[in-house]
Amino acid sequence: MGAPATRAFAAAGPVSVEAIADGLAGRLPRADLASTYRNLETLERIGLVRHVHLGHGPGRYALVGSPEREYVACERCDAFVALSAGVAVKATIGTTAAVLLGSTTPFPDLLRGLVALRVPRLPTLIAAVTYRYLWVVADDVRRMRIALSARAYRPRTLLRCGTIGRLVAALFLRTHARGERVHLAMLARGYDGTMPAAAPLRLGRADAAFVALVLGLALGARAAALSA
Repeated sequence: MGAPATRAFAAAGPVSVEAIADGLAGRLPRADLASTYRNLETLERIGLVRHVHLGHGPGRYALVGSPEREYVACERCDAFVALSAGVAVKATIGTTAAVLLGSTTPFPDLLRGLVALRVPRLPTLIAAVTYRYLWVVADDVRRMRIALSARAYRPRTLLRCGTIGRLVAALFLRTHARGERVHLAMLARGYDGTMPAAAPLRLGRADAAFVALVLGLALGARAAALSA
């Protein structure tokens, strides 16, 4: 039972059972795989090692006394990179803030906020027009599908999917033509590169509380990382 613990001490991070039984790439003598599994289960039961799951790869083991860290794992090559607790907490806070912002703020208000933060005008205009006419394009696709179904279109092989390619090309040309017409209509109505705003944005109590909460969490994560 001491051999797996020795191999876990010799490893730089979480290591798979196969690597432990193989002797950590030749640094230690090899051991029987079944015995290694049994010994690691015993060590985990008495609290010397812990089981670490990284993505969909094989289970790994690490010493209980080693630093508790989060890891980013590659699903293709099973490689992993350790993250400090501060980075993991900051990533969690950033993701949570983005989800809360997207779920509680209408998209037009979000674009207006980006403009107020001096984000370049062209990307915000492209995002605004795309958001508005994405539903129009989706409705065109729905009508095309209904038309195909009404004509009993049922492709059985890939050789009969040429119709789909022609429909995609027609959809692209139709969308481009609609974009040109919309642009000319906007110019005819005095469009000068900025979208009119119904009311100016103002910082409310809820906004201030949200900003204070995010800053507090970020500062707390930074303090925890420095103390660690």
